[in-house]
Amino acid sequence: MLQLPYRGLELSADFQGNLTAAIERFNGFARRGVDDDFARGTTAVQLQFNGAVGPNPYPNATMHPISAEGPFYAALLTGGTLDTKGGPKATPDGRILDDTDTPIPGLFGVGNCVASASAGSYWAGGATLGPIIALAHRAARAAHQESAHDRRGTAPASA
Repeated sequence: MLQLPYRGLELSADFQGNLTAAIERFNGFARRGVDDDFARGTTAVQLQFNGAVGPNPYPNATMHPISAEGPFYAALLTGGTLDTKGGPKATPDGRILDDTDTPIPGLFGVGNCVASASAGSYWAGGATLGPIIALAHRAARAAHQESAHDRRGTAPASA
C-alpha cells in the first residue's frame, strides 16, 4: 500500500501500475484520435464545449496525451450529492436563523450553503439553479435594506 501523509489514507498496492496502464491507454487514444472507452470528440456539442484550448497537433481536439513529466495534481472523486439537506436555516430573503428561529443580524446565505428549500425531498439535478437566482436577489435586497443599526445591534455613532 502507498501511504499518504493524510490521516491514514492509503492507495491500493496496484494503484501505481493501474495508473500507468490507464495513462498509456489514454495516450494511445489521444495519439490515434479515437477514444475507445468514452467516444470523446465524436459529437458537435463535445467539440463546441470541450474542444482544444490551445495548440493541439493530435487528431482529436478534445484529447491530448498526458505528459510524462510533472508536476501532477490529483483529486479524490467520491460519491456525493447534488443538493444539500443540511446547513443553517434561512428565511426566504436569506436571513440565517439561530437555534430559536430568530434572524442573526447581518448574516445571510442562499443556495447549497444553507438548508434546502425542498426540506427532505429532492427535486432533480439542476433544481437549485432557479431558487439560487431568485433567493440571491431577495437576500441582496434584504441585506442592502438592513441598516447599520440592525447589523451592529447599536445605533451608529453620531458625528
